[in-house]
Amino acid sequence: MARPPYTINPAFMAQVKATVDGLIAQGLIVMLNVHHYRQLDGDKLDNGEAAVPDDLVQVRFVMLWQQIAQTFKDYPNDQLVFELYNEPHGRMQTGQTPSGNSDAWNNLMAHAIAQVRATNPERIVVVGPTHWNNAYWLNQLRLPNDPHLIVTVHQYEPFNFTHQGAEWTNPRKPIGQTCCSDSQKRQIVSILDKAHTWSQQNKYPIYVGEFGAYAHKNHTDEVTKQRVNFNVFMREEMERRNMSWAYWELASGFGIYDLTSGKPREALWRSLIPAQ
Repeated sequence: MARPPYTINPAFMAQVKATVDGLIAQGLIVMLNVHHYRQLDGDKLDNGEAAVPDDLVQVRFVMLWQQIAQTFKDYPNDQLVFELYNEPHGRMQTGQTPSGNSDAWNNLMAHAIAQVRATNPERIVVVGPTHWNNAYWLNQLRLPNDPHLIVTVHQYEPFNFTHQGAEWTNPRKPIGQTCCSDSQKRQIVSILDKAHTWSQQNKYPIYVGEFGAYAHKNHTDEVTKQRVNFNVFMREEMERRNMSWAYWELASGFGIYDLTSGKPREALWRSLIPAQ
């Protein structure tokens, strides 16, 4: 709803709850997040997204989490994890370099965590830095004293490779990029080392919540080979640093699952989960 108390549509909440229940029944650990809230970041609204006065956007965000936390408060802590918000950016940060600040996000994050803790005192909550969860902005992240937090970063470098042909990039990245040269490997390692060093200094574990490489609709076997190279290098480097991770995503442009055949794309699947 676009007015106080910003009640989440009951039918939509029931659908979310049913999805979470189904996944848990399959033995999966579920991470439940607010993924896109365009007005919060100052982006163009999605179709059907209802706006509120700008001075109430953050209030609504906190109240959404109050409702989510209340709905799922009795779920086992080892089967359901909350992630406050995917890739905060725009209005949640000041400046376009890590020398800026993330005060808006830090303050909002603290208020939302407080609401979650009122009903979920020990549930894992995942939070990340601004600039789309960029590891180089970790130094701007200010966390409350909370032992049940995990910090996430997203890793899509080398971007010209991972987003080649992606329709939403502007300008669109040219197709034909390969991975992984020595310079590309150094770029990836630099980012993971940045996150690893921050983790050691601040005593919070790092979860690489997104990484992957896009395949345009006319992709070839060679593109798949290059994506496998990227996945294998990323997986090995993350695991070398004891980082947990999740691949983006299941069955769309980055996907490892083919909806037409109803089967995983074997080479991509094995690049992430090697045969034992």
